[in-house]
Amino acid sequence: MPPKKKARQSSVSDSSTPQPPDKVVDYYNYYDTARPFKNPKWSNTKRNKIYKQVMAIEREREKQQLDSIKLDKQKLADIKAGELEASEEEIKELENLPDSLTNFFTIECPPSLLPPAKYCDVTGLRANYTDPRTRLRYNSIQVYDVIKTLQPSSQQQFLSIRKSETVLK
Repeated sequence: MPPKKKARQSSVSDSSTPQPPDKVVDYYNYYDTARPFKNPKWSNTKRNKIYKQVMAIEREREKQQLDSIKLDKQKLADIKAGELEASEEEIKELENLPDSLTNFFTIECPPSLLPPAKYCDVTGLRANYTDPRTRLRYNSIQVYDVIKTLQPSSQQQFLSIRKSETVLK
């Protein structure tokens, strides 16, 4: 519900009763109303960085991490050579260091723990169903109706795209 505002009084009328607004637009104009949800003391102190700056910072961070790993590996080699002394806990920590880092610049990543997604063999959309007779995946009743009308050779072609066809010898 809009806040109640005083209606404008017409300059023509000298009566003390308020006159209706000349235009509906003037009545619903919120420009002059107080906005208590805005803090007048707030200012944006966050500085946005461009892509090149973010990538340069990331490269620098990666370089520092790799340098610290190299130093730790050198320290482990010195400990094994007998030049330095360290506790068994420190040695275990140094032996568990990674050889490389996974970040934005490397393509290496661990395998996914999620099951692979299943897609409809006809439309390519997410498939929630599988036809038990043909083993074709489908996502709706309309696609299932199409699958029922397919010839066995067409069914095998769809399965071959997914590399799941039946090969008879």
